[in-house]
Amino acid sequence: MKFLTLLALALSFNTFANTTIERTFDGKNAVCQIKGDVGRRAYTATIESEKVVDNNRELSLRIHLYKCAETDKGLALVKTTPSEVTHSYVLLPNGELGQTNNTVIWAKFFLTDKNEKLLGKSDINLNYDDVVLTYTIDKNIDSAFVRATFKNSVELPTGEVLNDIFEYYGGFVIRFAK
Repeated sequence: MKFLTLLALALSFNTFANTTIERTFDGKNAVCQIKGDVGRRAYTATIESEKVVDNNRELSLRIHLYKCAETDKGLALVKTTPSEVTHSYVLLPNGELGQTNNTVIWAKFFLTDKNEKLLGKSDINLNYDDVVLTYTIDKNIDSAFVRATFKNSVELPTGEVLNDIFEYYGGFVIRFAK
């Protein structure tokens, strides 16, 4: 869980010809190649809708969550829900692998401008699989940055529970047409 991941798929195929989402300089591709990757989460963001009303831009983003999991065909990124408990592996003092249970306590998505000024913050409802975030920003802003923070509760194989485990995910740059 110390490694933070971001699933950065090609998102330029959205339906808004003049608005694109681009990977940021610090965005990393999610990997799901070794047992140590199992349980890591990732997300994608696509533009659901965008419209300019008066002096504001109303923007809705659809968020999809993924996890690295063991499947019949090996390790793979698979869709998950905000409330699904994921499992990861930790190295125990005896040298064996133990399994943890990772539960999201809350997840927040942030929209900032190029100077990192907060434009909007959204908490996702952990009870819903369908995550759409809506922001209203000044129409003159030419780009915004989407990032996420997850707070987790992690139950270790020893039975100990850690309730303040934070994961910080890089994000996407959204460039708006003038």
